[in-house]
Amino acid sequence: MKINSLTKIIELVKQHPFIMDELIKLSPKAKKLNNPILQRTIGKRATLADVSKIINIPSNVLITRISSTLENAGIQVEMEKGDAPETKWYDKLADRQNQLKELVLSLHDGTPMDKLKKKFKEIIQEVSASELAELSP
Repeated sequence: MKINSLTKIIELVKQHPFIMDELIKLSPKAKKLNNPILQRTIGKRATLADVSKIINIPSNVLITRISSTLENAGIQVEMEKGDAPETKWYDKLADRQNQLKELVLSLHDGTPMDKLKKKFKEIIQEVSASELAELSP
């Protein structure tokens, strides 16, 4: 099976219903895709790229996760080269969270704000509010 960012989600879920469970594990926002009215309207046109926007997950991460799920079910999957992530998304997330944690701890230790502003701007560009909330010293 070949999947890419243009694969229609409704066709994929019809062939492999367990994919919906995986989407919901990734983001509770995916529950919207179970709505029958939504499936008859937007669902017919929605691609994996569209779904990635709805559930706020990069499309390459979504496609990689779906591919892994299908492969674990014994289905051979072929991804387009551009859809494969260069590094695992959770590695990037963990690294970014560690960098944020170090910044927060530096602030608590009395490091002047001016020294930390530049690094904070670099890190914060792709950080969601939920990531910030999950930080713990």
